[in-house]
Amino acid sequence: MNRNSFTVCLTILLAVLGTVSAFAQTVTIAQVDASPLLLSQTVDLYVSVTDGEGNPIARIAPKNFSVFESSDGEDFVPVSKVTSVVESPHKKEGIQILLLVDNSGSMYDTLWGKPTDDTELMRTTYARNAIRTFIGASFNPEDRIALASFNTSVTVHDENIADPAALNGILKEIRRPEQKEAYTELYHALVESVEPVGSRQGRRVVVVLSDGENYPYYTHAKEAHPKYGTTLSTPEDVVDSYQRDGVTLYAINFGPERDRNLGNIALQTGGNVYDARNEAELAGIYRDIRRKIDGEYRVSYRAGMFASDRTFVKVALRGVRGARMKGEATRFYYSSTMFGIPVDPFPYWILLMIPGAIVIWFLLLVIRYRKFHERAALQVLQTGYGTKVSSNTVVLTQEKTVIGGGERADLTISGRGAPREEEVTIVFDEKGKSGEGGSYTIVGGGPGITVNNQPVTGKRRLSGGDVVNIHGTTIVFEEPDGKA
Repeated sequence: MNRNSFTVCLTILLAVLGTVSAFAQTVTIAQVDASPLLLSQTVDLYVSVTDGEGNPIARIAPKNFSVFESSDGEDFVPVSKVTSVVESPHKKEGIQILLLVDNSGSMYDTLWGKPTDDTELMRTTYARNAIRTFIGASFNPEDRIALASFNTSVTVHDENIADPAALNGILKEIRRPEQKEAYTELYHALVESVEPVGSRQGRRVVVVLSDGENYPYYTHAKEAHPKYGTTLSTPEDVVDSYQRDGVTLYAINFGPERDRNLGNIALQTGGNVYDARNEAELAGIYRDIRRKIDGEYRVSYRAGMFASDRTFVKVALRGVRGARMKGEATRFYYSSTMFGIPVDPFPYWILLMIPGAIVIWFLLLVIRYRKFHERAALQVLQTGYGTKVSSNTVVLTQEKTVIGGGERADLTISGRGAPREEEVTIVFDEKGKSGEGGSYTIVGGGPGITVNNQPVTGKRRLSGGDVVNIHGTTIVFEEPDGKA
């Protein structure tokens, strides 16, 4: 091959690699905020889309985002509705961010791990300077920034830094620890740090800077911790607490030593891990974290109702820039947290819903969903998630009425989670005729079949107003007019 041919081939190869790099991207669900579930059945996803160099990709059309849910992480189905896609919502709404700084004994060594009395050479000095630069350069009045430090215990220095000018005074509260305070309770500190931000709505972030590994007091001092006793937090405890409260962790390793689990913890919470060797790199990392958070998309959707503790959600990105860019990401959230996440300030008006719900429950108990019909009937009140029915009302005019997933059923339930071909049968007692007396019995049953929340196996006589649930589809049995 001559020089000209080699040059041409190299040019083509570089062009191809450049094209691949330009369209390579990473899609990450940085946070799942399930706090709106209770009031609006809505879940907010904070989605990061970056190119091959880690830069946020802007101006992606809402139509390019698709959302899917699953109860087991395998069989995903499209959500009923994506209600909104907002680009860079944090620039107007701000974020809840806690800066957690290691204040163990080793932070007062040099960058290379050597003891020193020169304050200017200490790691803690570089860390404080980087925090000043970060807050001063990216301060947003809508943000709620908290600052905490940790060693043997956690100290929250300020829960809401309202003015960057006050930062110097706040940072002076971080003092060199005594020997018994110089341990690195990294995992305990991370678990405790969820609370100040996890109790709030919106985008929630913890950024931890640490110069070493988890070094528990109980393990190394050979005595019970003043607060934690003999309990040791694990990486799994940290991840679980962040996932339950919907908080993202970003981790910065600052120094020659690092915790071997910290990076994986951050990634599992939707965040990232960085390594810094000097003050300039450290300041750049803080800026990069903020830049990527500011470039996120908030994808809001109408959530399904799964009978499971965890709900898996997947975001797929398709058709961006000529369909050459695509990707997807999966996370899960705890469905039960829609009742457990506290709100600050707490909306006390929500307590008024409790007596209202009691009144509605009482009225439903009195009327027992009863409607008046000339003949007995089955009334479908609600279909199961991902299913549909062949009819909303089935009048019982025959001796046997079959409910199931087959085409021969009198009431067919089809779609995701549909029952077997012939799940249950409503049998009319031959002692009377429909509309003229007699009785109705439900025959069949098994897992997922209940009457008035009681499992059905075998036979059960039905009364007017009885509520039959078949794999999430709610059906009310209504007796004919004049019979209660």
